[in-house]
Amino acid sequence: MALCGDILKSIQHVLHCLQCTLKIAPDALLYPSGHPRLVRELTRLTEKKKPPKPKEGPPPRWMETHKQLAATSNIAYPMDVPGFLNDSPWFQLLQQREKEAICFAEAFNKDRPDEQLIEFVDISQTVTRMAHSTRDSKVIPTVLPSAKLWCMSQHRWVLGSEMLRFQGLHVEEFDTAVEESESLLSDLAGNAFSAPCISAAILAVLGSVRYASDSEDEEMLTINSAFKAVGLLNRMAD
Repeated sequence: MALCGDILKSIQHVLHCLQCTLKIAPDALLYPSGHPRLVRELTRLTEKKKPPKPKEGPPPRWMETHKQLAATSNIAYPMDVPGFLNDSPWFQLLQQREKEAICFAEAFNKDRPDEQLIEFVDISQTVTRMAHSTRDSKVIPTVLPSAKLWCMSQHRWVLGSEMLRFQGLHVEEFDTAVEESESLLSDLAGNAFSAPCISAAILAVLGSVRYASDSEDEEMLTINSAFKAVGLLNRMAD
C-alpha cells in the first residue's frame, strides 16, 4: 500500500503541474544560436541535401492552392522571398511548398500589430490549414508527430528535441549512450501526450505494482480502486 500511496502522490503532483499557468514563453525554451544540437543538425542536413531534379508534368496541386490564396489576399504570385529568409541556411533546406508557406506567413504579418505577429507556424500542413500561434499567446501549435514548426523570429524550424522541451521533457536528461535523431524526437514529442500513450503509461504503472494476493478478483478490485483514485486526484487538482 505504501508503494501505491507514493504512486498516487506522484500522479497528483503531475496533474497539478499540468494545470499550472504557463510561466515561460516558448521562445525562451529554444536553443540559442550556435548550440551544438543546432550546428550538428544543420551540418547533417546540409551534407545530406541533394541538388533538385528538374520536374516534368503538370504543376503540383498545392501550387494552384497557393495561387488562389494569393489572389484572395491581394498578394503578388509568385511571391518575392524576403532577403533575411534567403540568408537563412535552414530556409534553403526546405521544399518549395514549405518556402512559400513561410512567405505567406511573413506577408500576413505585415498587417498585424506586434503582439499579434505570427511566431510559430506548422509548415507540414497545407497553406490553408497550417496551424499557427501568435507572439502574445505564449503557446505553440499542437505538436503532431509529423509537425514541422517554423519559428518566425529565428528564421529556422524547431528541432525535435526543442519540441520535447516545450512539453517539459529535456533530452539532456536522457541516456547519453542513446543516439537519438531529431526526427525520432519530433515523433516522440508529437505522440508524448496522446491519450493512448498516457493510458499505456498508467497501465504500465499498475502492471508493475506487486499485489498482496494472487487472486485475479482482488487484482481487478485494486486496479479499479487505483483508477478511481486517479479520477479523485484530478478533481482535487481542479
